[in-house]
Amino acid sequence: LTNDPTVVGIIGSSCSSATVGGIQTITESGLTSISGSATANALTQPDRGPEYDGFLRTAFPDEFQGELVANFIFGALGLTKAATIHDGSAYAEGLVNDFSGFFEEMGGEITMAEAVSDGQTDMNPVLTNVASSEPEILYFPIFTDEGGFIADQVDDVAGLEDVALMGSDGLFSLDFVDAAGPNVEGM
Repeated sequence: LTNDPTVVGIIGSSCSSATVGGIQTITESGLTSISGSATANALTQPDRGPEYDGFLRTAFPDEFQGELVANFIFGALGLTKAATIHDGSAYAEGLVNDFSGFFEEMGGEITMAEAVSDGQTDMNPVLTNVASSEPEILYFPIFTDEGGFIADQVDDVAGLEDVALMGSDGLFSLDFVDAAGPNVEGM
């Protein structure tokens, strides 16, 4: 795209990790990239590097969503003990970090912070660790595949049968609903 003289701008990328990976090339080519879904805070911070000069977005940053999630869990649901799972992506780590900070400021406790790997299918070891911390809610703002395995397998782990589940926009997909099975009900 950056070598095509007929391109005047790029819509995308769709996620923070892809934006981080490609924005320097886009900016150096003199193009602008506008994303409707890349939410990492660093992408639009005032102190961001010059490689981000060509980046704009129409989506709210992670800190906005993290605060809303914390307010909902702590305020609306009245839950004070949360565990988190991220997948190592800029998107998921950003949301987990921002949520955790706001949640703890409100008086909530992060009982466990875990991570899964891209392509991981057996979530029992991670979920067993999470169960040992006795959370009231599990927040996993990750993507469809691994998120589906977590939601599907959560009831197989003693101590998590009654834990509330919450994700974010990365799980907003019919593929996730199919993968999660009946445990998606109530999320």
